[in-house]
Amino acid sequence: MLGELKDGAAGLVALSEFLASRRIGPKAIAGALPSAGDACAGIASAVSAVASDVLSACGDDAAARLEVRAMFDRAEASVRALEVELAAAVDTPGEAKTRLVLERAVNAASSNVASSLFVAELFTFASSPRVVSIHVADVLGFGPSIADGPQVIRATLDAPPGPVATTDARLLRALVELAVQIVVAAGVASPHVHVTGLDQGGGRSVGTSSPSGGRARIRVGPAPTPLPPSSMSYGQRRSNRPPPPVATLSMRRLAWFDSAPAIARAAAVIAGADVTIDPGARGVTLVF
Repeated sequence: MLGELKDGAAGLVALSEFLASRRIGPKAIAGALPSAGDACAGIASAVSAVASDVLSACGDDAAARLEVRAMFDRAEASVRALEVELAAAVDTPGEAKTRLVLERAVNAASSNVASSLFVAELFTFASSPRVVSIHVADVLGFGPSIADGPQVIRATLDAPPGPVATTDARLLRALVELAVQIVVAAGVASPHVHVTGLDQGGGRSVGTSSPSGGRARIRVGPAPTPLPPSSMSYGQRRSNRPPPPVATLSMRRLAWFDSAPAIARAAAVIAGADVTIDPGARGVTLVF
C-alpha cells in the first residue's frame, strides 16, 4: 500500500496547486470535485493500511508507536474532512468562500499525508536496508531541486568529501532531514549540517578522511557565525559550472507536531545508528 499512499500524496499536491491557480474557473473546479472526492476514500484506506505496517516496524517502542498512531490518525482524519468539504462544494463551486475552504482542507490533508508518507518510507528503509559504504557528502550534497517558498527549509551544509557511513543511503538522508525538521520546529531559524569522520574508537578522525571501518558523525543545529566555507566542490567535480557559495540541503517543511524525536530514535535503533537530541531539541547528533 506504500505505492498507493505515494500516489495519493502526489494527487493531493496536484489538487492543491489546481485550486490555488487563479486561471482555473468554477466550471473546471466543478468538473474535478467528484473524482477528487472519490480519490479521498482510497487515500484514507492507504493511510490506514500503511499505519499498521509502520506500527509493526516500531516493535515494542511504546513512545514511537503512540506518536506514529497519532500522526496517521491525523492524516486519515484530514483526508476524511477534505472528502466532506469536496462533497459539500458540489453545489457552490464558484463561490470564493467555498474555494477558500477547499484550499485550506486540501492543504491540511496534503501536509499530514506527506508527513505520514515520510515516516512510512523512513521505517521501510530502516527495516529493509540496502547497506552500502558511501561518502556522506555524496548522499547529502545531491537532491531534488526545490523552489523557494514558505514551506521550504534550507539548511547550510558543511560536508567534506572524506567521511564514510555504512548504512542505507536513503535512510541516512531521511534521518538527517528529520533532524533538520526537529531543530527548525524547536526555533532554529538557520539550521546547519556539519559532517565529520570518526575513528574506530569513536573519536574524530584527523583531516577529511575516515579510516577503514570508521563511522561518520553528523551534527545538526544552529548555523555558526560566520559560516565556515563549504568543503564540497560538486560544481567543479560534476560540471564546469562554479560551485555555489554555500552548499545547502533543501526539503519541504512537514507537519511533525511533537512526534519527530520519538520517531527519529525508533528508526535509528532499528537501523543501528545513534541519535542524540539536545534538551530543547535545538541540536541533533547522528552517528552512522
